[in-house]
Amino acid sequence: MSLEANLDVAQLEAEFRSILISQSSPISVDLLFDSTYTTYDATVGFEFHEEDFANFKLMSDECVHKLRNIAQRMIPAGTLSQGVEIYKSVRRPFIHSILQGSGTDKLSINEIRSKKSEWVAVEAKIRLWIRVANVCFKVLFVREKRVCVQIFDENVGNDVFVKTVKDPALELINFAEAISTSRRSQERLFLVLDLYKVLFDVLADLERMFEFTLSELVRVRANDTLAKLADMVRGILEEFENAVLGEVLQHPDPRGDLQGSTIKVMTYMKTMGSYEQTLVRLIICKPSIDPSYNGDLTSLRMEFAELDAQPPLAIHLRWIIAVHLFNLKGKSKQYEDVALAHLYMMNNVHYIVQKIVGSEELTKIIGHGYVTKLAIRVQEEAYEYQRPTWEKILHCLGNEGPRVDKISFSGVSKYALRQKIRSFNAMFEEVHRTHGTWIVRDSQLRDGLRISFLEKLIMAYKFLLAPFESFIDSEKHSEAIVKYSAGDLEIAVEVEMAKMEFVARNKWWKIDVDMVAAEPVDYLNN
Repeated sequence: MSLEANLDVAQLEAEFRSILISQSSPISVDLLFDSTYTTYDATVGFEFHEEDFANFKLMSDECVHKLRNIAQRMIPAGTLSQGVEIYKSVRRPFIHSILQGSGTDKLSINEIRSKKSEWVAVEAKIRLWIRVANVCFKVLFVREKRVCVQIFDENVGNDVFVKTVKDPALELINFAEAISTSRRSQERLFLVLDLYKVLFDVLADLERMFEFTLSELVRVRANDTLAKLADMVRGILEEFENAVLGEVLQHPDPRGDLQGSTIKVMTYMKTMGSYEQTLVRLIICKPSIDPSYNGDLTSLRMEFAELDAQPPLAIHLRWIIAVHLFNLKGKSKQYEDVALAHLYMMNNVHYIVQKIVGSEELTKIIGHGYVTKLAIRVQEEAYEYQRPTWEKILHCLGNEGPRVDKISFSGVSKYALRQKIRSFNAMFEEVHRTHGTWIVRDSQLRDGLRISFLEKLIMAYKFLLAPFESFIDSEKHSEAIVKYSAGDLEIAVEVEMAKMEFVARNKWWKIDVDMVAAEPVDYLNN
């Protein structure tokens, strides 16, 4: 090659490098990975807004055109390979600098896997990784490949692209893989699901970009990591179910209020509902009972057998509820007062129904039939709560009702009436005093109980007093015997229900603060 030809080649290479450098200036990483491009929605998780990058270009059209012209002139001169090397030497550091600027490389794989690592720091990195992975696999790498093909033609361009972005792509996948092999913990489930969802969503783009033999490692690692994340999700769910089953038997609330674990379990399940599409894909087998559990599971096994016809995810969620109700029933047996035990179950089952009905996704997964079954359970517990209490009061009034003729009162009849009413007064006051300290949070539930109580109470009380009205009116000290009119009883029941609400509100504020301040319950580490 002549000196003049060498000078021409050198000038082409210099110009090629100069244009590339001018188009490889540092990008504003804060702008590129701005959190507004990736938002979190409670129903769909993290969503990437690709349309926000419609006007984003890695290189201007004019520069791409100039670089292509130079590359075309290098072909007959036999120096295209030098152009390829120049491109890689400039663009590889440029792409790598973007990842460095994002901060995803600041937490090492060993730190992620370490038991001593603070999950808060890892969680922040995962959220950042989600934004970075979306931008890289859906925007940055796609457009880098387009530029490579435009400059070098398809075959050479694809080869150049792979060698330029292969390492950054593997670096991103390595982070997700490190998470997939880190310690399993209940608190990690939803961010692991986010990781899985993002990697699954970009997989089609990734496989198209890295479809060549040279980039097979990227495809293999991505698919392997996706499988590991799926296994991690299944493992965490299984451990959560076993932990709920093996929950330490705590004392129930002395006023029949919600068990803290009920709030936490349903909060966790409601969040699971928002990942319905991902979980349906991942949960393909029904749950298994922990063989190390040594309690009596006869009733649970019967219910478990009834779930066989349901989809796997529905079986898992119903199983969690069934296990939790099984534990609650065990706790309720610690109450000495049977009525309070049923009130406790009524409150907890009603809360579970509320949370399911309040989540469209959860209702869809679990099924209306099962929700109806739980609602009937609430009614049954409400009935059983009322029955022992008001049976005592109604017994004082006499189930058969007074049948004494008004004209032929005897001393015995008068005495029996006084005793019956005094006995009723004492029993009603005891119930009123005791039940006023118990808790019913839900206003509709309280109203239902109030109406039911009053229907039984007022009817029976009026039935008792009606035949003796003339006798009572003639008694000098009738006020000492008949302390309450029917209206007084109605007001007393209203006051009792109001106390139930007041106590609930005072305690509810504390529970809400605790729930907000704390992470979702971690049965595995508590």
